[in-house]
Amino acid sequence: MNSVEYRETRKKEITSSCTHHFAIKVKVREVLFDDITLSPHATMSVFSCHNRKVFALIESTSTLRLGDIERLTKNAGFSPRRYAAPHGHKSYFLQRAYNIFRSVYPGRTQWTHDEESYYSLLVPYSPALVEIDGLYTTIRRFNTFSNSWQVIYEVPQRLRRMKV
Repeated sequence: MNSVEYRETRKKEITSSCTHHFAIKVKVREVLFDDITLSPHATMSVFSCHNRKVFALIESTSTLRLGDIERLTKNAGFSPRRYAAPHGHKSYFLQRAYNIFRSVYPGRTQWTHDEESYYSLLVPYSPALVEIDGLYTTIRRFNTFSNSWQVIYEVPQRLRRMKV
């Protein structure tokens, strides 16, 4: 398989995954970064769409939580804007966070904004689709052999902290 065939196949796989897991129809224009290692069990593919939005699709063989996704996205050098809910359920994160809260405090029915924010980070979210807001100074991947992050791309000065 040559590189053109691979890129087209990868675009179709990402489109199919977004449709299947998130009920979102995306038209992938270009895969910017493919299979960036985020942990021993998670990889990320960053792609742009025809509507000028940039997304990161994070796939994992283990269960990740929303807080893990947020931390890994930032460690890789991307600023997340919003997270797509699985299967198009608009209240997925809030409903799951409330269920976790109720399992911890079965007698309470009211929760504060801080508790809502905290328990939202504990919601299972794998695979994940993250809309990217901007770039930091470097794009990094997790090196599983040395258990550290290493730079794979230095973002030019003119693109730093710009909206993607």
